[in-house]
Amino acid sequence: MASQFSFLVLHTVLLTYLSSTLAMYSEGYFRLEVLFTHFDNTDGKIFNGKRCDAMTACDPIIYAYIDLEEPAAPYPGKAKRLRDFQQLVSETGKNVIIMNAKMVKDMCIPVLLHQQKAVAVRAEVRDRDYFTPDDLIDEFDCRFNFIPKPGSLLESATGTWSSVQSCQAINRPNKISLSFRWRAYPIMASDCGYTVV
Repeated sequence: MASQFSFLVLHTVLLTYLSSTLAMYSEGYFRLEVLFTHFDNTDGKIFNGKRCDAMTACDPIIYAYIDLEEPAAPYPGKAKRLRDFQQLVSETGKNVIIMNAKMVKDMCIPVLLHQQKAVAVRAEVRDRDYFTPDDLIDEFDCRFNFIPKPGSLLESATGTWSSVQSCQAINRPNKISLSFRWRAYPIMASDCGYTVV
């Protein structure tokens, strides 16, 4: 009897969770998280092939912007100025960085089930100079497509990350790299600032 009662309680909780998740998804809003994991500039050079510093490694600063507005546009897309970017990482004397630098952006234009949503993350890496303007190390386009599927409805802030993917370097492709993962999960309209009636 006790086991049957426990099953009924579990069944009710599960149905409540699924119905609330489906209701949340019916609004079509998602939170997108991008996690940068690895930057490799082993030869310590900037965009034009010159070294960051004659005697030491680079002092990289990584900036990024999640571009949902103009994802198909060439770099830099919607991010026209450095102030449009978010600073994620700043290191001293490193050409290689292992990191867990996360950025978040809400998709507040509804995405329908099985509809493909293109995403471009624009990244810019600069070498910190203390007495002159920072030098550009490289610019990156990090592109992927988000397609909501029934399984997406059960994702949450603790959900599964994608496999590690590589960004495309604009100036020195195949000589410098930036890697990332991503995930997306449903949010409420109120998270986008909309009033729920």
